[in-house]
Amino acid sequence: YVATASTATTSHRKQCVTPGSVDSSCLCAVAASLNTMLDLSSLSRLPTTLILMVFFVIVLAIMWSRRHQVYFLITGDDKFRFSQVDCVAFLLRNVCCLCGPWTSYITGGKSLQDMCIGAAGIQATTCRVRNIIVGDLPSDKPGDWYISVECSSYPTQHSSVEENVMGKVIHFPDVLTLKLRSTNLETPVVMTVYEMGVALQTQICSTKISPEALLDLASKADGHRVRFGMDILVGDIPLGFPAKPWISFEVVKLRETDNFLTDVEKLQPNYFSSYAKVRVSEPPSRAADGEGQDSPRGTAGVLGGFFISERSSTRTKLAQPTDFKDMDMGEFKKRFPLLDASGRAGFHELPDDEVSGIQDFYCCLTCASHSCFFVYGLFLAMWGAFRGYLWSCWRQFKWIAVAQHQNRTMPMTTGELRDTWNACQASIEGLSLRAMASDDPRRHCLPDDEEVIHHCKEIPDLMRPRAFKALVQDLHTGSGGIIPSNLVGRGLPCFAGCCAVREMMQPFDLLFMFLLLIYPCTVCAGRSVVYKLVTQRAGAATSG
Repeated sequence: YVATASTATTSHRKQCVTPGSVDSSCLCAVAASLNTMLDLSSLSRLPTTLILMVFFVIVLAIMWSRRHQVYFLITGDDKFRFSQVDCVAFLLRNVCCLCGPWTSYITGGKSLQDMCIGAAGIQATTCRVRNIIVGDLPSDKPGDWYISVECSSYPTQHSSVEENVMGKVIHFPDVLTLKLRSTNLETPVVMTVYEMGVALQTQICSTKISPEALLDLASKADGHRVRFGMDILVGDIPLGFPAKPWISFEVVKLRETDNFLTDVEKLQPNYFSSYAKVRVSEPPSRAADGEGQDSPRGTAGVLGGFFISERSSTRTKLAQPTDFKDMDMGEFKKRFPLLDASGRAGFHELPDDEVSGIQDFYCCLTCASHSCFFVYGLFLAMWGAFRGYLWSCWRQFKWIAVAQHQNRTMPMTTGELRDTWNACQASIEGLSLRAMASDDPRRHCLPDDEEVIHHCKEIPDLMRPRAFKALVQDLHTGSGGIIPSNLVGRGLPCFAGCCAVREMMQPFDLLFMFLLLIYPCTVCAGRSVVYKLVTQRAGAATSG
């Protein structure tokens, strides 16, 4: 369009500059040509695909700039909690899906899943961060402060709020438990100090610490105190605060003697809930010197081998570090009744025997259905694999039968047999075998089943083909090298009666396809039956 308009403008200008030729028609022609040059209607002819691409790029840019809001709409959290270590652990757990908790009875300790995760070096180590102190915050007035700790993809932990405290030194009495992994794939531990406002929380400063560094510090000594510098996140820093903010805390590894719940997982059954146990801390027996006998105090729990009082921060050393009791679930529910929101025991609760019976019934039905589906799927997989093996042998025996009728010198390689078969099929394309002469070798390009079975029985063992070798070679040479040549291998030998077995199994191919198609429907139907049976039993227990 621009070239045409430029040519028209040039011709009209030549006419206009000619003496005596300047008139209104000439000026109108020049103006029309200029309008043609500046016509923007050609923009409407842009490809629709380009416009859509620009639109999607703009939408993606907006979503990326507001990614925290998008994460919150999708997951209910403003962060996408994903790490490479969790991905590796997820893959290991799914690869060892059949190596569940029941394998701990065989190994005598950890399950095979936990052993694989430990061998991969991604087993989490429990550490405690306590006696937290924050100092030199850039604030010239008292405020309400708290700390958040982000460790890997675990949920964010928050400390208690210290109200109306200056930012020079802030003590937090909380004990935070972190799961750390000593691997380069683990993300850093992020500690952030927040100041609470009327409606919003402001990030004041933050620091990122390597999990390997924390584990190294925790292994040096019990209660090793460290201090890390923090980066200021606020833009307006009041004058007179040149010091760098810092955070100091003690980091210790959780030892077996520090937690009375260390071996509690051994009390929990892997499948049947009727054997579940509850471990509760008991009021500690006082020391022989009578310490702590002045006044009775409530029990708040056991932490690190110490009894923690409700009304005082005094820590009384336990006479015996194992002051706890293991109860059955029924005994636990009787001793601690179920309370409502106002603290009154007004709920009607089914006896634990009935609840455990329903759960065990559901577990038995689930295990039985899963076992049936596993056997069903394993049968289909083995049938399909063996049927594929027979098909591969049968195909190569057809090639041998055609090659022998073509008077080819035997033995031949798999590639030569395939080329002979392809050439023979190409020679009879569009022709009628009945119209050919009786001595024409092309009549044998489509051997019947009896002829193939005859060659299958009479062929010497040294000339017998190997299953799947030709198929893998086809994938290697015919599809751009999908499978490397070093993985072709020699295949599986075709046994003597494979052709006869193939003839016996061929009539059941339609039945196999039918069973394969209804497999997902069978799984869904089995789950529906389990749900219906469990619902009926639960309804009977509730109504009774």
